[in-house]
Amino acid sequence: MAANFDFVENFWDPDIVGTSGFEAVVRRLKDGNSLCKEIEDFLKYRSSAERDYSTKLGKCSQTAAKAKGHDSDGLLASWDEFTRQSGAESMSHLKAANDLQKISKRIEELRTNQGETRKRLEDGVKRLQTQKKECYQKVLSNQERYESKSRDKDNAADTLEREKPMAKPADMTKLYQRLERCKKAAADADETYRRSLEQLEAKRKEWEASMVTFCQEAQKLEVERIYFLRNQLWEATNHVSEKCVAVDQFQEVVRKELEKCQPENDLQLFVQQKRTGQNRPATIEYQSYYANDSTAPSHHHISNGRPTPSGYPNLTREPLPTLPTPDYDREMNEGIYSSVPDSYVSGGGNRLSNPDQSSTNHCHRSLPQQQQLVFRAKATYQYIAQKTDELSLHPGQTVTVLSKVNSNWWLVKINDQQGNVPSRFLEPIKESPRLVL
Repeated sequence: MAANFDFVENFWDPDIVGTSGFEAVVRRLKDGNSLCKEIEDFLKYRSSAERDYSTKLGKCSQTAAKAKGHDSDGLLASWDEFTRQSGAESMSHLKAANDLQKISKRIEELRTNQGETRKRLEDGVKRLQTQKKECYQKVLSNQERYESKSRDKDNAADTLEREKPMAKPADMTKLYQRLERCKKAAADADETYRRSLEQLEAKRKEWEASMVTFCQEAQKLEVERIYFLRNQLWEATNHVSEKCVAVDQFQEVVRKELEKCQPENDLQLFVQQKRTGQNRPATIEYQSYYANDSTAPSHHHISNGRPTPSGYPNLTREPLPTLPTPDYDREMNEGIYSSVPDSYVSGGGNRLSNPDQSSTNHCHRSLPQQQQLVFRAKATYQYIAQKTDELSLHPGQTVTVLSKVNSNWWLVKINDQQGNVPSRFLEPIKESPRLVL
């Protein structure tokens, strides 16, 4: 025969006032309620931890996204994807936190409802147990009184039989009266005893019915609790597993992006976007102070003839000489059409004459059928044009010198543009001048 594991068949106490079975079932229900509370608290803490982690992970992702400022390449794209997926992962943790919080709320509701039901059933059984115990105490008291009265009756009867042969009629009357009183007292005690037993039996049956109901309801509560907690934990496990799967999917996206990251591609992209040139700086050669005209420009960084720490001319400290107004009629009368360094005309030297020496201001004017000696020069410093008839210079730029306007200004040609530039910002290139019409 199959074993019967119903509460109603396995939690009785043979003692009429015994409560061991009832207490065992109550203990089971309380332990189940405590387990509900433990699981509920754990899920609340887990939900809080997931929420905090989601918040911190989201802040990390946002901070990393704001920190990006350099050009995109394979590694940066992988890092960008990593931070983006971290942000998505933070949302999965937030979702898990909300799901676990909902489960903990449901468990709390179950625990509260079962606790109220258990308390109601428990109080009903305890009340009947108290009444049953009181009835049993009365039975014991009435039984003792009944036994005492019965002994008194037996003693009175024995006394009458023993004293009857020798007793006087008056004594016999007293003995009979005493026997009658004892019989009546014993009969009353017997009746009281029987009534108390009947009351005890009625209360026992009422308690037994209550105990049956309690065991049945307690077993239902336990079945409900076990199934419910199992299902809720199963759901919580599914949510955590779902979050883990989502996180793994997020990381798989990052892994695929990392597979595209190749050092040669990143370096090639960097060179293409940030290259500055392939020409290396040339060797700076020694130049003697006494080799040429002392007034020719040197390789020191100047600001209108003065050294500057920054290496670029400071045009605002000392203004350049004002460009004179050309006097074309006078120059035509004097027969001056271009001013070419004497050193080039004589075939010697590579430096211009001293620009500070006093000389007649000359302005260039191209005349038909006139030949001009022109030469090339290299800009040694940067110059920003200040007027519309001037041109800007950049260090290392090659220009064609058409003529000397005066000791401070030369007329040059850059691409298809002509204009005046300071002579101190140019250094003639060592080559023979050429004639142009």
